[in-house]
Amino acid sequence: VMFVFAHFGIALPHSVHEQARIGVKIKPEDAMPGDVVIMSDLSHSGIYAGNGNFYHAPRPGDTVKLAPIFTSNIFFVRFGTK
Repeated sequence: VMFVFAHFGIALPHSVHEQARIGVKIKPEDAMPGDVVIMSDLSHSGIYAGNGNFYHAPRPGDTVKLAPIFTSNIFFVRFGTK
């Protein structure tokens, strides 16, 4: 998440906890591709791709994958302007 946003001039902290703290929380129905999906327990984040999917690295050292959001215990945050 941090790496991708940096390419668009938005500096984010590496920590999911900090991303959740500084992001603007949005309603799920307002989520758009490019928003950040954060697991409610703050264990994981990814970039929303739309249609219930997100880009994420499933585990350390793994490649980034497009996958269905695998839990309903999430919230969305937005950085920058849209």
